[in-house]
Amino acid sequence: MRGHGQTDQDDPSRSHLVLPDHKTAPLTVTDIADLHLNSGLAFLSACETTLAKIDFADEALHLTGAFHLAGYRHVIGTLWPISDYDASAFATDFYTHLTADGTCPPNLDHCAIAAHHATRRLRERYPAAPTAWAGYIHTGC
Repeated sequence: MRGHGQTDQDDPSRSHLVLPDHKTAPLTVTDIADLHLNSGLAFLSACETTLAKIDFADEALHLTGAFHLAGYRHVIGTLWPISDYDASAFATDFYTHLTADGTCPPNLDHCAIAAHHATRRLRERYPAAPTAWAGYIHTGC
């Protein structure tokens, strides 16, 4: 998903993805965490999906954590707003690594290393701009 996440600093459980109906029926951290799924990968290319209030910095009370609690083994999220261009480059490098350059189905056992690889590729492009490459995070096992 490409879009935005909105963090509720007063009540992190009300943080949500900004979807077309977010004003009338927001998809909140609580809604997501209450799901019972058995899935492999959620790739949240939305701004601030892992942002948490400083009081909750050591807890997984954010969108990325909610998807992990809901049953996704691996979740890719972001810590702050990211550019569309960099998000596209990250996703391309991530999935290229997961699929051995498109020659096989995604190997989800390599999600963490694929995120690391994609981050390093962005860092090579922007070595002096960590805000362009350090905002991506992998949650999972």
